[in-house]
Amino acid sequence: MVMCLGQSLRKKYMRNEIWSSISYFGAPSWFITFSPADNMHPISLYFADTQETFSPELRPENERYRLIAENPVAGARFFHFMVEMFIKHVLGVNQDHPGYMARLLHTMLLWNSKED
Repeated sequence: MVMCLGQSLRKKYMRNEIWSSISYFGAPSWFITFSPADNMHPISLYFADTQETFSPELRPENERYRLIAENPVAGARFFHFMVEMFIKHVLGVNQDHPGYMARLLHTMLLWNSKED
């Protein structure tokens, strides 16, 4: 029998894998929701604007929304940039440093092992 990704049997198999992982490793205690606000961040507004030099300035709310609405590619570029920076600096992927999350997890593991 071949299992396709969208089949209900495949979904049930994946759900069982998740529950088995939770049973073995324990339930996750925190999650990260990544949602950069493209209408507030100066880099996003720079991508959406026509200025060649970056000069962060406070703009009225309606101008910020108009800039992002008129240039959806700028919002996509900003999101891609923020995700790349998150992966590079926070997770430390393909870097010579472990990343902030790895340091935080290491610290938490050390703290938990000393507590027992």
